Amino acid sequence: MQTKDPELVRPRFVHAMHEIEARWARLTAGPAVLSGREAHELAATAHDRWITEHRDNLSQSPWRTDLFARVWQKRRLGLWRRPDVVYQVRSGEDEMEAWCLKQTDNLTAKKGLQTNDDGCGILAKAFSPAIQRASLKLGRGHIKLAAPRVWLRIL
Repeated sequence: MQTKDPELVRPRFVHAMHEIEARWARLTAGPAVLSGREAHELAATAHDRWITEHRDNLSQSPWRTDLFARVWQKRRLGLWRRPDVVYQVRSGEDEMEAWCLKQTDNLTAKKGLQTNDDGCGILAKAFSPAIQRASLKLGRGHIKLAAPRVWLRIL
């Protein structure tokens, strides 16, 4: 409880117990399908966290705002109807999608959520617009920037 003062411990204990009970209820309920609205509400905190993490050094951001329109779209097919590997390596959408999926795993573990594959996909797709909005805010100068973002790719 991070304090020895009984007046501070009581409300913190009650709050912690409510969180534990809610988490237990979610775990015993089994996998749930998230609606789009619920997924966007869960992913909304990523927007603020992204701004605080990348406010001072935007060049460390792995998100590419120019590729947002192509994230979560079917990939171009190449030789023998397989995904075009050269296109995927050069573009970067896969890294952005993988980042969103990783954030989904982190959030579900932290909140104790159990979702099926569809729910994980919906939640992962909800992360991308939140991060896009935050990156555009940082890029437009709504928030203090440290340096402009430059991307160089060597093939």
